[in-house]
Amino acid sequence: MRTPGPSTDYRPATPSNPRSRLIPAAATIFALALLSRGLGWLRTSGTHEDMAAQAFAGEGQVVEPNAGASVAAGAAAGHTPRLVVLGSSIAAGYGAEGDLGWVSMLTERLNPEIEVVNMGMPGDDTLSLARRFERSLGDLDPPVGPGDAVAIALSLSNEGLAGTRAKDEMIGLCDVYLANLLHLGMAIERLGATPIVTGVYPNDGFSSEHHAALQRVNAVLLKWGADAAAGAPTRTPYAYTVNFLPAVDDGSGHWKKGERADDIHPNTAGHRAMADAVDIPALRNVILAPASPPPGARSAPHRLLAVGDSLTAGFHNGGYAVTPWAPKLSHALGLRVDYSAGSGKTAGDMVRRAEYDFNVDVVGECWAGIGRLLGGAVNYTHVIIMAGTNDIGTGQTADDTFAQLKRLHGFCHAAGIRTIAVSVPPSAFIDNIPAWAPLNAKLEAWAKAEPLTDFVKFPFEFSAESGLWEGDGLHMSSAGYARFAEGLAAAMQPLLS
Repeated sequence: MRTPGPSTDYRPATPSNPRSRLIPAAATIFALALLSRGLGWLRTSGTHEDMAAQAFAGEGQVVEPNAGASVAAGAAAGHTPRLVVLGSSIAAGYGAEGDLGWVSMLTERLNPEIEVVNMGMPGDDTLSLARRFERSLGDLDPPVGPGDAVAIALSLSNEGLAGTRAKDEMIGLCDVYLANLLHLGMAIERLGATPIVTGVYPNDGFSSEHHAALQRVNAVLLKWGADAAAGAPTRTPYAYTVNFLPAVDDGSGHWKKGERADDIHPNTAGHRAMADAVDIPALRNVILAPASPPPGARSAPHRLLAVGDSLTAGFHNGGYAVTPWAPKLSHALGLRVDYSAGSGKTAGDMVRRAEYDFNVDVVGECWAGIGRLLGGAVNYTHVIIMAGTNDIGTGQTADDTFAQLKRLHGFCHAAGIRTIAVSVPPSAFIDNIPAWAPLNAKLEAWAKAEPLTDFVKFPFEFSAESGLWEGDGLHMSSAGYARFAEGLAAAMQPLLS
């Protein structure tokens, strides 16, 4: 086991290759099943795993269960606080003289109080970083834990933004990028460490449309940092955002004059501009005093987790956008609401993958198993579970699906956490799904008898003319997800009081 020194540039031996991600236009396994059988049933054999595994370029879909158990043990008492940078080639220093880029420059400014460990890997994107996350952090001694910070320093270039042309494609790619950053941030929190995220930066191959997408993503990342600084109860996992864009963007999405090494990398001057963009006092305070709330900040009495499939991930626009309802519920309740959702996944999939930290769904979004979500340093008070659509849509019986849903709730109950059982949503296909009504009846009756579970009926019916549903007859529209969050919030208010 290697222990990097204060300014170690730690690079794993085998760099991953950049790859583009295509977001499928098909709805989900459920809709494909109905369409392929004339609204009949498709009994799959590994279909979900086969589709998802393609996103992981040969090394498998998930990190092995409990692979990072030693990581989760936390940092050894008394070691120097560390800033571990997980990123791609620019974090690794590419383009700078001697590869001594912005992370190396930051090292000089944070030493000796904070040890900086550079784990940048050329070509990394959110999925490849998720795949190596625990393996990389587990190679440190002592393991990452309380007292440490982990910075995610990735780019939209490696996600494939420059290769997109259609606006819908760009929106979907950016949505999944942000969702995966949130999941990585949640994973850092589960280790007891402080998550930090860096903003995006230019690429000389970007068009004006790409630049607009770049600015949109950067604005979201800055909002994450601002919410953390204000102590907002609705904040994301990230405690601080580094804003690189003004320092290196020439106003069109390209590198500023004199700061370019090649299309995708800054030169030494560009790296220096990026290092100068880091607010050292603010960063030092976040790392050295992560538990200190800002003046006037109030502590939230509850922290919620939402678990589900594409209807929790916010899948819409044919898969070219994901708009999860969890952030809207968070603002409606004034509470932190995390989420982990796998598009195309059944409740059975969620049970089988319960102890896996990073799975990947049919649109390339990461999701963690419920056992891992509940097993780290984060303490949830309530877990909202809305699943079963893909089970009954692929021919599972009401009894079989109900059994899997109870097992999902059981993970939470075993940890002493209350659950909210949301009924399986309606769709255009319910007349062809004999299991839908009896499944919801079973779920409601069980929830009423289970001391640790409350039942919430899905708040509105399916109507193709309402504007709340997509044309696929299965997923909600953006407006529908917002309406669902409103209805769920109204139903949950008395349950939380």
